[in-house]
Amino acid sequence: MSVGSRWANGKYWGAGTALPSPEPVPQGTDKQCRRLAVVATFTLGVTLRALTSWDDAAAAPVVDALGADGAVWVDPADPALLRISAQRTADELAAALELGRDLAVELRDRAAVPAGVLEVSAMDDEDAMIWRAEA
Repeated sequence: MSVGSRWANGKYWGAGTALPSPEPVPQGTDKQCRRLAVVATFTLGVTLRALTSWDDAAAAPVVDALGADGAVWVDPADPALLRISAQRTADELAAALELGRDLAVELRDRAAVPAGVLEVSAMDDEDAMIWRAEA
């Protein structure tokens, strides 16, 4: 299909041709407009601290547990910190933060080295919440 070409009602309409008008829905029919539910997506951030520097072998189980659903990297300023980012849906920011805390515990338990959860954050386009471990 080339740029500007169109498909409508199972038919090809060449570039530059007007698409047919949608069929009118007669009054009193049971055809309803389908709408997608609005689902809030939040970015979760997790920081795990190990007693030693993270290497590929130590981080591999965390990467495997997260899958293609996020990103994992060693903090360049402190190699004992493993940073994780993932997207999750939730009804509200506080619920997203709880999802982040659950994810943090799951990833910590999968780590190949002893590690603790240092910080968990949840954010959207307008707001953010952060949980930090007590010192």
